Amino acid sequence: ARRGHYVFVLSYDQPDQESFYPLDGAVSWSRLGIGAVNQRATVPATLARMRALRRYALALKPDIAVGFMISMYAPLGLALAGTGIPLIASEHTVRARFAERPWERFFLGLMPYFTRAITVVSEDVLESHPAHIRRLMTVIPNPVQVSVSQRADCAAKGKARKRLLSVGRLTASKDYVTLLEAFAAIAERFPDWDLRIVGDGHERPSLQASISAKGLTQIG
Repeated sequence: ARRGHYVFVLSYDQPDQESFYPLDGAVSWSRLGIGAVNQRATVPATLARMRALRRYALALKPDIAVGFMISMYAPLGLALAGTGIPLIASEHTVRARFAERPWERFFLGLMPYFTRAITVVSEDVLESHPAHIRRLMTVIPNPVQVSVSQRADCAAKGKARKRLLSVGRLTASKDYVTLLEAFAAIAERFPDWDLRIVGDGHERPSLQASISAKGLTQIG
């Protein structure tokens, strides 16, 4: 925006949703308010989103459109069909995430026909996808550089209690189920170690039930 480009942001959020990060005053943001952003979209909601995306695209006539994650770039790619507007898709997850999501896997396979390129965050993500999709992919790593002055004391020598910390969204893609099963399997052998999970998400109730069933404690 500061280079003189007109930047328009579209999201599925409700109209009263505030931005988590501050937006430059020159950036326009429209919230479609279609469907629930914290749940899987229904077919009617997806079709309504596609109609809205196409309506905005035809009105704005952007030089390029960028869709972040498959819930946006797949409907956007289909909505832009025949408009001549190039689409760049951005995917952050490995192929394994789509193992139990056949429809998402199907639409990802169609993306070479609807996108100019797909950006991914690492070589690992790129290598996890089949060759016909990899040909479109370009790795753009996280540009944030963090200066590390201290590192974790992984052995925690001399401490009465030792802590294993995990921070993240409590969703299926983070696979906290496997983490809990692994920790529960060794917890009795290492009674001086605690596992602390910090986060929130729609899987919190089921994970809490699993923690209780395994005789562990609360999620932090």
